[in-house]
Amino acid sequence: MNHILIVSYHFPPAGGVPVRRVLRILRHLPAHGWRCSVLTADRPFDPFHGEDRAGLATLPPAERVLRAPARSGLERALARGFELLSGAGRRVGGEAQGGPAAGPAGAGLRRLLHETLTFPDAKRPWVRGAVALGRAAAREDPFDLVLATGFPWSSFLVADRLRSSLGRPMVLDFRDAWTENPRGLWTGPRNRRLEAELVSRAAAVVVATDWIRDHLRALYPRISPERFVTVTNGYDPAEQPAPDTALRDPHHLVLAYTGTFNDALPPSRFDHTPYYLIEAIRRVPAETRAALRVRLVGRVGPAYRAHVRALGLEDVIEIVPPVAHTRALQYQMAADALVLVVCDAPGSTAVLTAKLVEYVAAGKPILALAPDCEASRVVNAHKLGWVEPPADVERIAKRLEALVQDWRGGTLGGGGLPGVPSLAASVQVERLAEVLRRALASEAPSMTRAETKAPGLRASKE
Repeated sequence: MNHILIVSYHFPPAGGVPVRRVLRILRHLPAHGWRCSVLTADRPFDPFHGEDRAGLATLPPAERVLRAPARSGLERALARGFELLSGAGRRVGGEAQGGPAAGPAGAGLRRLLHETLTFPDAKRPWVRGAVALGRAAAREDPFDLVLATGFPWSSFLVADRLRSSLGRPMVLDFRDAWTENPRGLWTGPRNRRLEAELVSRAAAVVVATDWIRDHLRALYPRISPERFVTVTNGYDPAEQPAPDTALRDPHHLVLAYTGTFNDALPPSRFDHTPYYLIEAIRRVPAETRAALRVRLVGRVGPAYRAHVRALGLEDVIEIVPPVAHTRALQYQMAADALVLVVCDAPGSTAVLTAKLVEYVAAGKPILALAPDCEASRVVNAHKLGWVEPPADVERIAKRLEALVQDWRGGTLGGGGLPGVPSLAASVQVERLAEVLRRALASEAPSMTRAETKAPGLRASKE
């Protein structure tokens, strides 16, 4: 069997969306003739996703899990600085309040840092130790190929240095867009040059959405378009726990959201926010509101907890602190419908969140508050539920009224069938296995720095 090294900064006990894609690869890739080892960070710092130690008990088998020091002291200091800049020192009713640094001003400062002090991202300090650990492991049990998944983009640096020193092909996995990311944090010239150089040296580039694939093909026309392949996030029935009937509420229409929200209040267009959903709940007629229960399961900041209390909506909106991934899945299974939120920021058309495929596995209809993007197109194409503009409070409110009416009449529908075959993790990993096979057979030639500045590689320009 071939031996692959998967470079992923995030890995259990780290939790959240970044981990799920790697775990599904680990679970399904061995069936296609691969032994899998993982190179990750020891105690990585992630203020958004936190830990999920329960996930350690259900890890798919791996040859080795190599843990390099995260060295996250600088990142922790910067995170605290952004917390202070965002107004976390201001308190209302004993609660810290979010503020402007989560919006364009904060994004501008982060963009500057990602071109200078934290280039290309704040995870950079782990690169040297990770490369050394990967080289040492290769001497004991050589790798045939290195696959790196990002964000963080520093994982790509680890893979590139191992590619160079080990003489093995490298495959890059873009879970998100880099220089055209909707958050706009990596648009500077250094990041554009680095993306161009790494993409040019990769034997293949795997991406999570067709939009990212098409964007990279257009950005790098001198590279064969066949080198860019979409492997979407996929749902995995093996992850589904037994339902918890205690979470069911037959007396109300239960909507559930699982995940993380930004805490900026009021939000900017860049924020992943519950603001417009909360406003819609506030505006629906009292009899509609009385029939609703909305569960926000995960990281909801103090600004929005205080906002819900101030509006007197605590009986309608239940905020559940972060839970283990399996527990989050049980909350999904216990709901009558699931809420998906995608902000309407530039570049959001690329978004196909991993949350969507988990919702599909739960078998419940989906209320997508999203612009025209990859996620909303999937919901519409497979008749999985309903799509409303993410900031249109009136339309969201009318949709909530209609859902309550359907629920009362016993006709709540919208699809949500637990089987969209093309979104199954096993299908997507089979596609990845074919990409890896081709990468082994025909490694992409390296390009020099001078070549990456050629007109065909426009990422080197501002």
